[in-house]
Amino acid sequence: PLHPQNWAAEKKVDYDYGFWYKEKDLKEHTFCWTKQKSGIYLYFDESGKSRKIKLFCGAPLHMLPEKEQKVDIFWKGKIFKSVVFKENKEFLFSIEEKPYDMGFLEFRVNPAFNLKKMGLSEESRDLGIQVYFNF
Repeated sequence: PLHPQNWAAEKKVDYDYGFWYKEKDLKEHTFCWTKQKSGIYLYFDESGKSRKIKLFCGAPLHMLPEKEQKVDIFWKGKIFKSVVFKENKEFLFSIEEKPYDMGFLEFRVNPAFNLKKMGLSEESRDLGIQVYFNF
């Protein structure tokens, strides 16, 4: 009963792992960077839809080995979608499941990057992809 997932379900709040703290973009929209592996427990509304989710690739793609970044999205442990970013852009999606449900949405990002190790910034976190849940 004390598992965070049970507490989150009772309080109707998100339970996540592998995300960095909340930040704001230039338009003041809130997002979180993922690490290489991140996930969030989502709750659906009565119509069986998740909220809209936006991924934004903010990686310095020109410095990555293949000059691209791949994001595998898993829903309840099964592959939902694979997205390959070859430019810095966004990808919008939502999940629909009836009857309405809940479950883990996971992101596997390859490669993650570290701006400090790349000599681009003093930012030392290992970053994956920007995820927006409320925009």
